[in-house]
Amino acid sequence: MINKAHDDWVTGLVLIPGSNHLLSGCRGGILKVWNIDNCSLVGDVHAHNSPINALAANSQLLFAASTYEIFVYHQQNIVT
Repeated sequence: MINKAHDDWVTGLVLIPGSNHLLSGCRGGILKVWNIDNCSLVGDVHAHNSPINALAANSQLLFAASTYEIFVYHQQNIVT
């Protein structure tokens, strides 16, 4: 279990295909990437100024949607 994973409500989770990473998003607009083998934080980014409503991922890109916007991130920009 990851206690206090975000400072706000978690609104989305998605496994990143082909990796051992989980992407989480919250109402505070923060995206976080977690290593699922040891539950450690791999990276994070303040992605939106409004709540994240949906997440999706493929093997290279991460997608985060808020009220009127969809942001696309390259995994290497978040996963360090």
